[in-house]
Amino acid sequence: MGTRYYYRVTAVDAAGNESGRSDTVSGVHLDETPPSAVTGLTATPTGYGFHLTWDANPTPDLARYVVYAGQLLGDDEEKVCSVHQVEWLGTDTTSYDYATLPDGEERCLFVDAVDEHWNSHYEWTRSPPHRGRDRAGHHPERADPGRLTGRRDRLRREGCRRPELEHRA
Repeated sequence: MGTRYYYRVTAVDAAGNESGRSDTVSGVHLDETPPSAVTGLTATPTGYGFHLTWDANPTPDLARYVVYAGQLLGDDEEKVCSVHQVEWLGTDTTSYDYATLPDGEERCLFVDAVDEHWNSHYEWTRSPPHRGRDRAGHHPERADPGRLTGRRDRLRREGCRRPELEHRA
């Protein structure tokens, strides 16, 4: 997990005499730089959950995306999202169908980037890129579900004909 470097040293005295070389020693420089955050996250309501999409992450040593889902805990004043990993996805994947959301259930969702050295943007910052929730039942056959767009601090509904359906970060 990192680059290994090897060293041998010599000493030179004031007269310019050089000693023999030391034994070789090595050390590893650990990569502790997390990948950049996932950007462009959108969540589109489906009949049974959400379809998530996001921009491809430009991190050169990206190893995977991790989808997190969880429940919102607390009251309407302040909610906390208690999450767990639901799926690991390859670097060529930029969408995921979260299809385990019965009508009326609330969930918070976000996507994290993890590099080859197991550095994770979320694990380093404890700040997920985006989160969303469904506060009411969703029946796409009865209404236009609209579209969720990722913003800096929330997911906002656009084009929704059911005002009681709200998605929030």
